[in-house]
Amino acid sequence: ISVTWCPYCIYAHGALKALYEENQNFYYVTLVSDKNKKASDRQIEYNVYGIPAIWWDGGYKVNIGASSVDSAKGVYQKSISSSSKREVKDVDIELSCFWFCGTNMKINVNVTNYESSTYNGTIRVFITEKVSSRGWKDKAGQLYTFPFLDWAFNEVISIPAGDSWSNSVTWDGISKGYPTVTANNTMIIAAVFNDVKYKGYSDPPYGNPFDAYYVDKTIATEAVENNLPNTPTITGQTSGKINIVYNYNTDRKSTRLN
Repeated sequence: ISVTWCPYCIYAHGALKALYEENQNFYYVTLVSDKNKKASDRQIEYNVYGIPAIWWDGGYKVNIGASSVDSAKGVYQKSISSSSKREVKDVDIELSCFWFCGTNMKINVNVTNYESSTYNGTIRVFITEKVSSRGWKDKAGQLYTFPFLDWAFNEVISIPAGDSWSNSVTWDGISKGYPTVTANNTMIIAAVFNDVKYKGYSDPPYGNPFDAYYVDKTIATEAVENNLPNTPTITGQTSGKINIVYNYNTDRKSTRLN
């Protein structure tokens, strides 16, 4: 969670950005709650105590505040390491995003349950930008990275053992109020949250309790432009007779027609 006017959020933002660029094997979504109503609604679910606030793996670890980029990096690295060692359910996600004309994209998601019993949880697919195209900046004037724009999916799922859940959605930036989105700046991040409820605290160790649902799988993908091929140029005879072979040339390959 971050807001544009927060003087301490700049350290949290800087630390997350640095760790991501150092390939720390994690994804993050920035909920800029003073710019996005859906981001603000999401923070309410975590019973937020202070800003900046980071909930790792759905609340398995919680870090509040930041005093410098270096100190925040050290704290976050410990949370990443701890989260990576947690036992998770055997589920997998396939995710793709195809960009069409304008600001239209199609997002496909498939969740497979490899457990021996039914998997119950929530699939959340976040539409984000690599760097904010809306001019959302932290207090230091840095454009936010991976700011949350909208949900592609945010719904409860129940998958029988050995089965899959699949869905797709077409999302248009202009109609959603984000006309500046582009294919090369879009990042889609999907996470499956288990439905087992734990007690989390947004003011560790015991303050501001919330219902924590841990993450079993996370994946991300960039948008792929789905461009139609250009119309070929065809040269050759424009009239002919039956059972006569004619040669035609295109800008792609030669063709023979009878």
